[in-house]
Amino acid sequence: MQAANLTVLRHAVGEYMGMGTTLLAAVIDRGALLIAHVGDSRAYLLRDGTLHRLTEDHSWVAEQVRLGLLTEEEARTHQWRSVVSNALGGEERVRLELFGVPLHSGDRLLLCSDGLSGVVSEEDLITLLSGGAPQDTVRQLVNAANDAGGPDNITALIVDVQREARLPNYELPPPAPRVRYMPTSCSAPSGATAW
Repeated sequence: MQAANLTVLRHAVGEYMGMGTTLLAAVIDRGALLIAHVGDSRAYLLRDGTLHRLTEDHSWVAEQVRLGLLTEEEARTHQWRSVVSNALGGEERVRLELFGVPLHSGDRLLLCSDGLSGVVSEEDLITLLSGGAPQDTVRQLVNAANDAGGPDNITALIVDVQREARLPNYELPPPAPRVRYMPTSCSAPSGATAW
């Protein structure tokens, strides 16, 4: 990750000055999900009908929301919503968040760019994530983002956890203090199945 960071930084000269990129990487090691995160792409976990946002955006508007100066809805349409405060290529040393989450059978993971999470509400995410095969659900998510205007690139990846496994033999790195592994206000509609 540090090598990728330095490569982006070296190319951010001349007309590319200020260039950077987000990174969201996930590894499943036995019964654990390990997340490496920098920027405003997001990881979500749908478990037992409840949607958990696993990452917090590294952006100017997200910081304003955390400080109580903007609401989530105001941040969604703010003129500075694309200003990322932490990215690959932003500094010589990348400020990467790394943490682990135990996985359960039936969990569904969504990794996505802000082209999806920036225009599709978490209420709509839970409805779309609550059913269907991963490839069909990804298609529905991308269509929903395009239907909402599709103002940015749209990337989505879904992983369904089919069975539980033992946790790795090492302690999972905890989330950063301001990243909360807790449910959003969204729950699955009645009768929906969590995958």
